[in-house]
Amino acid sequence: MKKIILWWGRFDENYSRNRILRNQMKKLGYQIIDFKPLISCLGYLQAFISIKFIPSIIWVPCFRHRDLKSASKWANRNKIPIIFDPLISSWDKKINEQSKYKKTSRESLSLKKKESTLFNKSNLLAADTEAHKRFFMKEFNIPEKKIFVINVGAEEKIFFPNKKIIASDREILFYGSFLELHGVKVIIDAAKILKDESIKWTLIGEFQKIKVEDLPLNITFESSMNIKKLVERIHKATLLLGIFSNSEKANNVIPNKVYQSLACGKTVITRYADAYPQSFFKKNMGIFFVKPNDPMVLAQQVLEVINDKKLIKKTNNLARSTFENFYSEEKIRKQVHTLFKRLL
Repeated sequence: MKKIILWWGRFDENYSRNRILRNQMKKLGYQIIDFKPLISCLGYLQAFISIKFIPSIIWVPCFRHRDLKSASKWANRNKIPIIFDPLISSWDKKINEQSKYKKTSRESLSLKKKESTLFNKSNLLAADTEAHKRFFMKEFNIPEKKIFVINVGAEEKIFFPNKKIIASDREILFYGSFLELHGVKVIIDAAKILKDESIKWTLIGEFQKIKVEDLPLNITFESSMNIKKLVERIHKATLLLGIFSNSEKANNVIPNKVYQSLACGKTVITRYADAYPQSFFKKNMGIFFVKPNDPMVLAQQVLEVINDKKLIKKTNNLARSTFENFYSEEKIRKQVHTLFKRLL
């Protein structure tokens, strides 16, 4: 009989993190059943009435902080272990990213206490990087034994090297939702510095969010596109860009675009961050790291790499190797297996 994982919450099953984890759970032989309450805060009552089976584990997916309280209440009643995969901290977003309140303010301390209490309602907390794990431990007083790292990775059936697509000679590509976290202004300022070089900078995503004066002619904006077209654009670019803001959150995460670019076997330039293993900074792993929030350093790194075709060919191969050795679906499956084994 298959063990059942109950996915609890008003989550998006098509979000990359969720798709990858669900696929790996199925490959491990688990049956997944979804429970999406009509109203998050009333999830316990709806589950009490409608769920007629006892799962092996309850999984509350990323961003579903609002569902955790009800899920944990129902889990405790039925003596079922519960795992929360937050991916982000609401307190971190409001304080460190959006600067809504000062860190020492009453509002900030109240939010932090509330989130600490919430996180500790789970039996185990999934973190996407070791840096995020340390952040959760430090800021929310979560014991180390209660946090387990599961990489985000990329879907290998979608993101993989494609030698049939000929890459552009000198195109720099960034794609994303243009959040503060991404440091898009750093990219634009770097492009301005290199405006006299024959380099094309392409930014794909919600560019309406940013307002930039004196936009150089070497920058092209493209609207968000479907995944098939996006993968094609990744392969056509010479270099891929990660994120460049100097926020604490940017230091703790590895963005989807980095995982996906590495999986495609494409060289990446991104900010230095504690989210990456220290070994990445000691030898070439297909990623070039730069100081955050520094357009000049980014411009210099772009120029150095893009002018060396042999280096790019070498680092493209290293990028795919890095993905396979650290962030592949097989690695994620082993992490999930270890996590469930510990819990069950």
